[in-house]
Amino acid sequence: PGAYYLLVARLEPENNIRMIIDGFLASSSGESLVLVGDHSGRHGRLIFKEFGNDRRLRFMGGMFDKKRLDHLRHFSKAVFHGHSVGGTNPSLLEAMAAGAYIIAHNNAYNKWVLGENAGYFQSEQEVSDLLAKIDELKQSAGAAISNNLERIQSEFQWDSVVSQYEKLFSRRIMPMF
Repeated sequence: PGAYYLLVARLEPENNIRMIIDGFLASSSGESLVLVGDHSGRHGRLIFKEFGNDRRLRFMGGMFDKKRLDHLRHFSKAVFHGHSVGGTNPSLLEAMAAGAYIIAHNNAYNKWVLGENAGYFQSEQEVSDLLAKIDELKQSAGAAISNNLERIQSEFQWDSVVSQYEKLFSRRIMPMF
């Protein structure tokens, strides 16, 4: 526990995999970065070819056992979330629900989900900077993790999500006649 960082993602450019790897490798972190994601696609193959032999990186391939992923998330020093497009990403919610400290790409989607309960980066330098002060960040991580768990329970349960959609649709649907 706490001896590795974790990244769970499709290995695609918009998930900022290279930025995270470059920032991690530029840091003085003695831990490993565990990468979970299928690296058989075009971008994944390029990333694996370039970095697959680095001793600090562990490419695990695709992994779909939720219990195993939740354990990896929970026991990591922190989970990187580099997704920069889209909306509420399931892997981000899963990291929150697993009680992981999260270091996320700084964008509107991730900020809406996490608020102030994460570390944020927009460059490889910012990744390295966050890793340099991870022990300091982890001192207040308990509150961030607790806040994220509370948000998962209050806003990201199916009953709540369905209710919000029902309210939205009831306001938008106009009678035909």
